[in-house]
Amino acid sequence: MRILGGLKEGDVQSFSLKSAIALDGAGKPALALDYSLRRDGRGWKAGAAQVDAESAAALLRTILALQGEDFITSPPATAFAKVQARIDLELGSGTSKTLEVGSPSGDNRFYARLGGESLAFTLSSYSLKGALKSLADLAPKK
Repeated sequence: MRILGGLKEGDVQSFSLKSAIALDGAGKPALALDYSLRRDGRGWKAGAAQVDAESAAALLRTILALQGEDFITSPPATAFAKVQARIDLELGSGTSKTLEVGSPSGDNRFYARLGGESLAFTLSSYSLKGALKSLADLAPKK
């Protein structure tokens, strides 16, 4: 189940990641992220920071390919009491898509939903590790 439907890499003009999620379980260090990337010619820019264009494009492809595992028609009331990670995509059409990740659902999975939609699903911590890369992971290769 592709979360973001048929979105393609060329549809996205900018994206941002915000996170304070502990992907390795409670008591483990949280993955703290807060940055945005925007298209700059054929590459990507993160404010004044330089990023490797292919690494940024690969991250975007990973985000667009995210797949939910189970639909949750009635998530617990606490599932999104605190959004622990958020991925915002600004599209060339002027619209945007937001993926919100809430609390753990058990078995190395987290509750997730698209902003503005009531249907929730689960995402594996493995998938989230691929989609929540730090700005340092995108640094130009030497």
